[in-house]
Amino acid sequence: MVLIVLIVLLSTAYALLRLPMVQTYLTTKLTVQLSEDLNTRVQVGGVDVGFFNRVIIEELYVEDLSLDTLAYFEKLHLGFNGFDHDSMQVSFGEIRLDGPKFFLRRLDGENRLNLMFIIDHF
Repeated sequence: MVLIVLIVLLSTAYALLRLPMVQTYLTTKLTVQLSEDLNTRVQVGGVDVGFFNRVIIEELYVEDLSLDTLAYFEKLHLGFNGFDHDSMQVSFGEIRLDGPKFFLRRLDGENRLNLMFIIDHF
């Protein structure tokens, strides 16, 4: 009986994650959170949630701290391995980039690449 209830709950959660309204909500939350965390503009065209262990982020755009394009990905595929509730950390098994474009450069008067603020953050 418990197994049936668990299957129904997981199926319902998956069906909800497939709804465009829910995906739009997730996209908005993701974009706002990343923009605030990185203190720069991040845009996401869409999010497609697979069966609980896969997320595809579509049309991901990230600016550097000088408001210039840092990166653009047609699609960013994330395969989740797990989540540690104590440390609030997610582990990934697979990360795949479709159509990646990076615009790495050194800012005038600095020794660091424009990507370093993201590396430092994570």
